[in-house]
Amino acid sequence: MAVCEVKKITYTYPTGETALKDCDFSLERGETALLAGPSGSGKSTLLRLLAGLAPEFYGGTLAGKYLYMGQDMRNLAGPELAREIGIVFQDPEKQLLMTGLERELVFGMENIGCSPAEMGNRLDEIMGYFDLSPLLNIPLQQLSGGQKQKVVLAAVMAVRPKLLLLDEPTSQLDPQAAAEFMSLVRRLSKQQGVTVVIAEQRLERVLPFVERVVHFHDGCPRFDGGVQQFLHWAVQHDVLIPDFYKYFATINRGRVPMDPARVKLDISQRLPKSFTSQKGFISADEEDLLVRAKSLAAGYVKEEPVIKEIKLGLSAGEFVSVLGANGAGKSTLLKTMCGFMPHYQGTLSVCGVPVENGCAGALVGSVGYLSQNPNDYLFRDTVTEELLFTLTNMKLPDNGQVERTLRQLGLWEVRHRYPRDLSGGQRQRVALASVLVSEPRLLLLDEPTRGLDMALKQELGHLIARLQQQGIAIMMVTHDVEFVAKFGSRVIILEDGAIIADGDRYQVLGSDHQYTPQLSRAFNSCGVLTFEDAMTVTGGVGNAQNF
Repeated sequence: MAVCEVKKITYTYPTGETALKDCDFSLERGETALLAGPSGSGKSTLLRLLAGLAPEFYGGTLAGKYLYMGQDMRNLAGPELAREIGIVFQDPEKQLLMTGLERELVFGMENIGCSPAEMGNRLDEIMGYFDLSPLLNIPLQQLSGGQKQKVVLAAVMAVRPKLLLLDEPTSQLDPQAAAEFMSLVRRLSKQQGVTVVIAEQRLERVLPFVERVVHFHDGCPRFDGGVQQFLHWAVQHDVLIPDFYKYFATINRGRVPMDPARVKLDISQRLPKSFTSQKGFISADEEDLLVRAKSLAAGYVKEEPVIKEIKLGLSAGEFVSVLGANGAGKSTLLKTMCGFMPHYQGTLSVCGVPVENGCAGALVGSVGYLSQNPNDYLFRDTVTEELLFTLTNMKLPDNGQVERTLRQLGLWEVRHRYPRDLSGGQRQRVALASVLVSEPRLLLLDEPTRGLDMALKQELGHLIARLQQQGIAIMMVTHDVEFVAKFGSRVIILEDGAIIADGDRYQVLGSDHQYTPQLSRAFNSCGVLTFEDAMTVTGGVGNAQNF
């Protein structure tokens, strides 16, 4: 018997948006499936349906039938579903209800009526399974993004669901934390027979851990099959996939390698010089810098700085990507640069203004800052009003920049929509538009690719290039190594609050570390970062079965 069966489902939100159209989908026990596809194609809606949240919680109308363990979902009560189905949403902080680890883990068990003895047994089991003992005495709000994600997953699994639903589970994680998280998910599936459904945009992080891919388009599965079949189908149908898989699926009709670490190609003798030479970047000694930082230290507590001895320069038209593990100080660096975070040591000037504690107001209009959570920027009734609010707040006229910005970010068609009704990727772009509309000289972006599909990432990369041509300096904090490999120029790596690498993307990403792109690993870190690089140096010739 299938764990869940969706039969000819059509679902329409209260806004009138039809998110699923005549959709068929089923899962067997212990199966691990990836939901892929563009933003707004129906992936998150399907998860909400499978969890019993749509239409019961989200409203709207539903046609067709959804069976869970052979029973009509409409006949199952809420408490029964809570025992059977667990869901982890995109933002783990929204699911953390308690301040301490143990209370968080037992909360769900209390709600389904576990006895104290049973809760104690499950608590010991889940603490060991997820290796949570080191976090026992740390307040949950102080955990890193990866640790919070692990705690949320553990709290959901403490209830022992048969069906686990994950919505963008790696979006806030650094590469190592993402790999550890997905390894945990695979163990749950293989060892405990949990059926897993994952909606994810960063396919390179998930494909090695799943057995099946369902690619959605316009509310309906367009492809449903094994991982290998999906990769070849994607190349044949011009569906965007990560460069590593695209390269091997393009040059080889056989099996595509899944693990870059097991593919080693040494082609250094065939590389053009441009691939190995340093492209150059602006040094902190230049005269025309928009940002100047020397010996900078900042953080929440003076005695425990999060960033330390930062020396940094950024000039007009420069694009800098900042990589680093969760908790390395990346977001703190951005907040310090726009005056939101006090610095206790060193000097900092931005757009000619010396940045002192509490001087954020002096940078209004010159600096645009986009935080990790786009919902922080959405509180007006329409998308257009969000942008107009920015201009009004800054006492700036609208000389056509609202329409230009909306069209530039592909938001013109949804300009009259309520922003919080949009998909995650669309909300991210609305938040970015509300920052860009003031035409800042310095743009600070914290995880801007989060929630964006590969096509939207390409659009963002091209947008950044256009902004550079306009003389806007951009600093972007991200965990998206593949995006940086394709669109970055200068790359900084932070470790424990200090800059340990600063240079051209080929120079920094080409080194052998956790921020090396998948293709670079396969080509033995000899200068190949992207699909285009690989095709150029090999001429598109090769056979993955021989690698």
